[in-house]
Amino acid sequence: MSAGVVYEGEAPPEIEGVEAKALLVFRMLANGMGGLDWSGLELAVEKYEVDNVEDLIDRLIAIKTWKRPDDAGKD
Repeated sequence: MSAGVVYEGEAPPEIEGVEAKALLVFRMLANGMGGLDWSGLELAVEKYEVDNVEDLIDRLIAIKTWKRPDDAGKD
C-alpha cells in the first residue's frame, strides 16, 4: 500500500506479470532525480528474466511519463 493513500471498501489493485516486472525494473533503474539509469538495463533484464526488452522499455516510458489526472495540466 502506498504511503498516504487510503482505500475505502476494497483492497488496492494487484499488479502481476509483466507490469510487476516493469515496476521492479523501474524502481531498480530510478536514479533519485526523476530519471532512469539506463546503463543498468541489461542487468535488470537478466535479474528479472525479462523476455521482451522492447515491451519493457515501452512500459518503463509509460511509468515515467504517467501523471495523476489532477496534475495533468501542471508542467
